[in-house]
Amino acid sequence: VFENGVPRTYPGVYSTDFVTTRANELIADAAPSKQPFFMSVAFLAPHTGGPREPGDPTGFATPHVAPQYKDAFASVALPTPPSFNEADMSDKPLALQARPPIGAVRAAKIQESYQQRLESLLSVDDGVASILKTLRDTGELDDTLILFTSDNGFFHGEHRVPLGKLLAYEPSIRLPLYMRGPGVPRGETRRQLVTNADLAPTILDAAGVLPGRVQDGRSLFGLIDDPSIQWGRELLLEGPGYAGLRNYRWKYVEHSTGEAELY
Repeated sequence: VFENGVPRTYPGVYSTDFVTTRANELIADAAPSKQPFFMSVAFLAPHTGGPREPGDPTGFATPHVAPQYKDAFASVALPTPPSFNEADMSDKPLALQARPPIGAVRAAKIQESYQQRLESLLSVDDGVASILKTLRDTGELDDTLILFTSDNGFFHGEHRVPLGKLLAYEPSIRLPLYMRGPGVPRGETRRQLVTNADLAPTILDAAGVLPGRVQDGRSLFGLIDDPSIQWGRELLLEGPGYAGLRNYRWKYVEHSTGEAELY
């Protein structure tokens, strides 16, 4: 890791635990001051990582699971929605149509990868719980806005894609978003479509400051206050070789090859 520009290594330390420890240290350092602080915590899990472990599928990248959680989800079956190993790919771009069906051997590797991703997230659960405890112990929790999300979803065999994240389909673009803190009602759910471009305006709104440049998104507090509000906008999708729009009913994608998709 780079610490204030200085590269340092921590042999034998599990990365998720290291990030949790460092986050707790930063909170403890910042809490005594009356000055508000912002912190972004980005765990590597459930990304793939090393070292390789006995039982990892050959030729298939998997996460490195903390020892205490190894095989914790070994009995969990791989979800197989209708899109899994899609039988008819004729409505997809030619590059996707060329993907071969997923056979039993590859399906078993996908399942092992899926199980290990779940297992690696148990350490993230521990990390989130530890960070919340530190915020509570330092007296900061009730005055802290917490946003929990991800930068992308992931494929596990949907549309014949064994792994990856860069396509415009739902497994890749749909993300969790949890919020906790001042102005956020407990235990409620909102169904409006939002995007990660809305996170920065939301944080600025919570801090009571004006942005120094035009924002691409909008603060989510308006939607939180009134679940009936609809912004009437499409969400922008961008990836290697494509751009698209998504709203409640439609998704339209144009590819650099000239191909287009409408769902």
